Amino acid sequence: MPDWIPLFVLPNLLVKQPVEVEYVALLPPDDPRCLQIGKANSNFTKFLGSFTDAFKRKVIPSALIVRADAPPWVMSMEAIINCKGPLPIRPPVSPQHAGGNVAALA
Repeated sequence: MPDWIPLFVLPNLLVKQPVEVEYVALLPPDDPRCLQIGKANSNFTKFLGSFTDAFKRKVIPSALIVRADAPPWVMSMEAIINCKGPLPIRPPVSPQHAGGNVAALA
């Protein structure tokens, strides 16, 4: 298994199954790659378990990680942003919160 580097933690997004492309993966915290990172650095595991919502309820985040042997261009912000292209990610906003403008949600 290649080595992986954590880039971002997304507390507002929980994936139940890994979503990955060649060098980047969006993972749940119980994925073997997150567990491997946690074995190498216990602070990572503590960090993943430290998220709560505004009411102090535990939140399970997702982790965006990159392979350690990825080419340098993969680490660019443009590449990371564009890797979400195949994901149907939309902000959790209802039409009422968009001022009744449903087009604002697209």
